[in-house]
Amino acid sequence: MAGPKMTDFFVKLPGPAPAPAPVTNNIHIAIHTNSNNTTNACHCGKRERKACVDKSSSDESDSSESDIDSDFEEKKPKRRRTKKGRLRKTPTQNRAQNVNRISKTRDAYAEQKDTDAYIDTETNLIREVHAKVDEVRTDMKFTMNRQLAEVIPRVKTERITYNIGGTVCLQGDGSIKTNKLNHLVMKAAFGALSDEDRKRATDIGFCMDAAKKGEKPVPEHRTPNSINYSKSNMDMIVLQGTNLRFKSKRMTGAAAIQSKFPGVQWHNQGKKWCVNISGVPGSKDKSRGLFHDEDEAFERVLEVWDAAHAPSKHAKWRSAIILYNDDGVFAPYLKTFDTFSALVEHLRPALY
Repeated sequence: MAGPKMTDFFVKLPGPAPAPAPVTNNIHIAIHTNSNNTTNACHCGKRERKACVDKSSSDESDSSESDIDSDFEEKKPKRRRTKKGRLRKTPTQNRAQNVNRISKTRDAYAEQKDTDAYIDTETNLIREVHAKVDEVRTDMKFTMNRQLAEVIPRVKTERITYNIGGTVCLQGDGSIKTNKLNHLVMKAAFGALSDEDRKRATDIGFCMDAAKKGEKPVPEHRTPNSINYSKSNMDMIVLQGTNLRFKSKRMTGAAAIQSKFPGVQWHNQGKKWCVNISGVPGSKDKSRGLFHDEDEAFERVLEVWDAAHAPSKHAKWRSAIILYNDDGVFAPYLKTFDTFSALVEHLRPALY
C-alpha cells in the first residue's frame, strides 16, 4: 500500500485579498471581483460616496454608464476660495460687476461732458475711446490734463481702449508690454518726486512694488468716471485700500436703504444707522454701534480710522502723492496728513 504523498500535507490557502479601493481627488474607485475571479476597476464618478456600480455585470452596464454620466454632469464646479477663505466671484458675478462699472462711467460722463474737463481743450487733451480695435465708444470720451500728457507722450498717439473690465489701456504697435494707463501715471508721478520725498516714501512703505494688494498705490478718481484724468477729477495717488473703503458710489446696491457714507449701513432690526467696517488694524470687531443720525455714524467711522492709523508705523495710510502744486503746475510731492480723516476730506470733499 502506497504511503501518503507530500502534497497531501499542504493546506490550500485562499488567494490574495483584493487591494483596498484607492481614492483619487475624492472620486471613489472600487475593485470588483466577479465569479471568474477576475478584477475590474470601476470609476463610479460619485464624489465622496462608497456606493458604486459593478461594471463587470453585463445586464446593467449600459444603464449604469448612463446613470454615472448624468450624476457627474449634475455636479456643479466648486467655487474657489481666497487665502482668507472667502468665496471667489463667479464669472456671472464678474460680468455683472463689469457692466455695472461701465454703466457708472457712462452716467458720470453724461454729467461731466458739459464741464471744463471736456470743453477746455487748451488745458485738457480730449480723445475718443475704443471698446475694441475696430469699435469706438460713442457714449463717452477720454480727457487728460495736458501737463500730465506731456510726461506720458504715448497717450497722444496710441489708441485708447476702455475694455469690458473697466481698465484704460494704450494700444500701440505691441512693442511695449506695459499698456495700462494707471501704471504709467504712477510711474510718471514717482519719477517726478524729489530725492527726499522718494526716500521718505520708501521708509514708510508707500511704494509701487508693494507686496500686498491693498497697499499698492493707485490713481484716485473723485468720481466714477475713470476715463477723466483732468485735474479736477484725478489729482492724487493713494493706497488701494483707502480707495476701496471710500468709494464715492457703491458698485452694488442690495440694501433697500443705503447711506451715502462709506462704512455706514441701515440696521433693519434696530431701525438705526449701523457702523460696520472691517480691516481695522489690531481689531477684529466689525460693528461699532447704532446711531440715530447718519452724520454721527460717519463721524464714528472716521474716529475709528483716525485711532487705527495714528501710530507712525501706519503713516503710509495717511499719505498721498499730490500731483499738482498750489499754482496748478504738475509737480508731484508726497504729503502725509496729520489724521486719516484729513486725507479723506481731501479725497472725498463731497462727503463733507
